[in-house]
Amino acid sequence: MSDYLKSYRVCIKTHSPLYIGSGLEYTKKEYVIQGGTVGIVNLQKLSVLIYKKGLFESYSNFMTGSNKDLYGWLIQNRFTKEEIDSVTDYSFSGNNVNLDKQHGIKSCIKDAFNKPYIPGSSIKGYI
Repeated sequence: MSDYLKSYRVCIKTHSPLYIGSGLEYTKKEYVIQGGTVGIVNLQKLSVLIYKKGLFESYSNFMTGSNKDLYGWLIQNRFTKEEIDSVTDYSFSGNNVNLDKQHGIKSCIKDAFNKPYIPGSSIKGYI
């Protein structure tokens, strides 16, 4: 019975871009761009901070208004870098992505710890 499930550590080298989508897409009102780094914001944490700062009405107007980006709104309302970092779930380099023209960021599949992973069925299909 001990041979039923085996675990292997492998290194996969791709020769082309690999994307395993989760079906989610983040809009400009759900992520921030700071110096070439893209941060995905936890909207629940952000809501708590907005409520504490008394900015609920301003945030509501921002969400229903023009197509501004979230980072601009946060800076306009005097959020510090530390406050922005405290509501960011994870970040990644955005240097090789043209974010000015991109309307949204597509999310990849992640585990319970917000780490990307490739499902076994996708590996099997690739092989």
